[in-house]
Amino acid sequence: MDHYATVMNSGSTINMTAGDTLMVVLPYKETGPGQTYWTFGDNFGHIASLNITRIAALGGIRIMDFIATNLGAVEIALQQYHVLALQTPSNRTATFKLTVIVR
Repeated sequence: MDHYATVMNSGSTINMTAGDTLMVVLPYKETGPGQTYWTFGDNFGHIASLNITRIAALGGIRIMDFIATNLGAVEIALQQYHVLALQTPSNRTATFKLTVIVR
């Protein structure tokens, strides 16, 4: 993995070169009434320069791997909601945004 991002990196920028890989690791609650999940919602802008190569979940951790494919600046924007809740701003439990510049 060339680059690594967690919730602590939300709001930051990562510079990548075409061919570099990025692993995004975010927590979520996997059981119980407070169970949550992460979604891209309607923002798939990252696909212009990044391809998702893996999405996995293990022990309360969501892992997403990307590979830089094309030059450009893109934003990975994720939203977290409780399972079965409507995807509305008032039901959002967390957000994650990462700007990626592929040079």
